[in-house]
Amino acid sequence: MFNGKTIAIDTSAPTTTITAVEYTDSGDGLAGTLVLTGDNFTGTNGLGVTQGNDAKSYLNWDNFVWQVKDGSGVTSSVTFNPETEVTSAIVTNNTTMTITLDAAANTALKGTENFAAQGAADSVAITAGFIKDISGNVSTTDEPLLRQTMQMPHVRRSRALRQLHLQALTVLMQRLSSLRRQVRLLAKAVQSQQRLVLVGQLLLLPMLQVRV
Repeated sequence: MFNGKTIAIDTSAPTTTITAVEYTDSGDGLAGTLVLTGDNFTGTNGLGVTQGNDAKSYLNWDNFVWQVKDGSGVTSSVTFNPETEVTSAIVTNNTTMTITLDAAANTALKGTENFAAQGAADSVAITAGFIKDISGNVSTTDEPLLRQTMQMPHVRRSRALRQLHLQALTVLMQRLSSLRRQVRLLAKAVQSQQRLVLVGQLLLLPMLQVRV
């Protein structure tokens, strides 16, 4: 029995907004991060998660989609499994949430065909329903929370740098191959010269014996 006490039940949908997302690749075989910027992550009618804590289990990850687009405009959708691919979604403060993808998920994302392709633009779509508070109330905003074209010059620079490294390695291997050929030719020339000297010595030997 509650003895006349009033029980407050939170039925208010969260009003958290998301206005931007920034992706950072830590490197090959390492984790990736997605920093969401917005408002009211910790305030009234926010997620109900205090600053510094993990909100991963309160989010609907089906509504968080990375869209990879090729040069002709064809899009492939990538989603993340919170159980196996998302390490955490830390509420950094009232305006920021930091999502960490584990190394395998980040590697798989970058391995998606046409990821960060030249002449195309990847995007992230976060739709209504992604946000859910600790009481289970789901954001019901009609419009998408965010549909942002990703700016990833660091990814393209990284790929371009790898391409330059590959080209430099190819040139180096070609030069080494050429050097090996030159060394072999020189060795043959030295051997030929040694043979000529030996032949000359053999020819001179009878003459020297006669003189003696």
